[in-house]
Amino acid sequence: MKRGVLRKTGTAILLALCMAFGAVGCSVTTMGREIQITNPPPTVKNSMQQLGIRERFYDGYMENGVFHFNGYGQDAFDKQLGHIEEDLVFLQQIQQQPLSEEERRECEILQTYLQAERTLYEHRLCWEPMGSFLGEHTHLPLILEQNEVDNALLAEQEIQMVQGSGRYLDSMLAFQQEKAAAGLLMGQDQMDQVVAFCRNFAKAPEEIYLIDTFAQKVDGISELSEEEKQALKQEYREAVIQQLAPGYLRLADGLEALKPQCIEGGACKTEEGKAYYQALMTFKTGSSRSAEEMIAMLDEALDENDKEWNRLMDQDGALPTKTA
Repeated sequence: MKRGVLRKTGTAILLALCMAFGAVGCSVTTMGREIQITNPPPTVKNSMQQLGIRERFYDGYMENGVFHFNGYGQDAFDKQLGHIEEDLVFLQQIQQQPLSEEERRECEILQTYLQAERTLYEHRLCWEPMGSFLGEHTHLPLILEQNEVDNALLAEQEIQMVQGSGRYLDSMLAFQQEKAAAGLLMGQDQMDQVVAFCRNFAKAPEEIYLIDTFAQKVDGISELSEEEKQALKQEYREAVIQQLAPGYLRLADGLEALKPQCIEGGACKTEEGKAYYQALMTFKTGSSRSAEEMIAMLDEALDENDKEWNRLMDQDGALPTKTA
């Protein structure tokens, strides 16, 4: 591999670490991420399981048997931040107990992780739930498609998810409007691709593939009569046509109206965005070094690899091969 390609690839890997949070862009909002603690010591294992080893900015929650999407309002972020604060307090209580050196080290790692995560919430409007190719707008149909439905209750819950999807998509638009007002909107190329996805997905509501996918799920529920199955299918179909598809079209229209406020290159070109990306990099890598420092370290490592490669090539003029 040529040196220039190595350098570009290495830098791309570094940037990918920042892009991986949640979905894409300045985000993740990601969703669906966990703190991974490898084999925590037995004496603190149960306590660790009560901590932040759960999804942070999760898609939604059940309340009184009804599914609710979290959305992107300030209250949803405050709720998630509250979980982090609770975990930090709980962790402090654990640290007051007699701990072995290994247990204390585990606690310090988790504390550093939680503190770095908390810092991200200081830059709420830099989070970007919608990227060029991946994001919550593309994730939502996948959630519905892959949602397991093997009984009547789960079928009803998925219908509730679709019925609430319009409000969820509206919250995405409201969040983008907040970002625009703060001068932290995505770039126009990125927005064009998001808008294109939304319009293509919703252009023929009655033909959205999720309707057939849900019908197949319901057909596999043996406890339901044919009449019950048909009623569930019809309710789901109506929810897709009346809630999901219009929600995507409203999102597309709203984003179109925001285009004049797009930032060339995205929020990362702003001072607020730079501060967010530094916090994001610290969170994802566990290091407080700047991007420039990390790139310099990466270049140094690549230079060392080049030297070793050339040394091996000079030995016999042949490409090095692995030995058993």
